[in-house]
Amino acid sequence: MEALKPESFEGHTTGDTTNNRSAKWPWRLDDERLMDPFYERSPKAGHDIARIHKGMLPIQARFPRLLPYANVDDMGNAAKNWPQIRFVSHHSVCRFASGPVE
Repeated sequence: MEALKPESFEGHTTGDTTNNRSAKWPWRLDDERLMDPFYERSPKAGHDIARIHKGMLPIQARFPRLLPYANVDDMGNAAKNWPQIRFVSHHSVCRFASGPVE
């Protein structure tokens, strides 16, 4: 980290959807047990940007079990609970079968 000095963290909450085997550990941004330790340490290490890939389609056709992890409904709570972190979502403009996020 010190040598490369990354500006942000980047994650795929659905795992690697190009390979069903590596998509076995999906996660959510608002998973307090998993993510809060990261959110607590990240700004202290100088990383206040979390870039997250969301809405990777055709998620519903290929990996229907991953739809809850592809939606952006977890981002609001994470951003509210961690205002010192800037959350950036990639691909979030894709429409979901579940309808718009309110």
